[in-house]
Amino acid sequence: MADFFEHADVPVFEETAPLEWRLVPFSDSPEDLQKVLDEAFPKDGIRRIGRLKQKAGSWQVGWKGIPGLLVENPEDPVRAVGAMTMDGASGFIEGFRAFTGEDLEDLSRRFCEEFVGMLEKAGVLPGRLEVQSKWLYGLLKPLHGRPGTKVVLKDSLPELEEAFDYLVNEAGKGRAED
Repeated sequence: MADFFEHADVPVFEETAPLEWRLVPFSDSPEDLQKVLDEAFPKDGIRRIGRLKQKAGSWQVGWKGIPGLLVENPEDPVRAVGAMTMDGASGFIEGFRAFTGEDLEDLSRRFCEEFVGMLEKAGVLPGRLEVQSKWLYGLLKPLHGRPGTKVVLKDSLPELEEAFDYLVNEAGKGRAED
């Protein structure tokens, strides 16, 4: 089932027939892109992040549509999203959160809140955040001008993709054994 869910910059799906879904690129989304980008980051997010210790390292940040089997309440499995932070040098997964949302705007807000929560749990803010998605790059816009923090858009993050695949496969095995 995990192979069915392909990577997408924006994990939004549309039902084309019963139990058949297709990815909807964000360019096709009815959401107002600028409104989502401007309102998604938590209002108190910068304050919360400001309390964290600065770290010189580089982390990779991403999100991906995941099978609904991996979330506690898989009411709508095609809108289940995994958000991940990973140390770029060591490959150590710093944080992973699975969540669902009603639409792209809701998913974007949830991602930003989960991202801030992952940073708080780690207790640090890395000096460099690498993202592959233009959408995520836009969502992290409030961090772009923050002193000591650089958000970088990369063509690919194979280490992050490999870590996502590993988590999805391992979690799927655990659920199948239940």
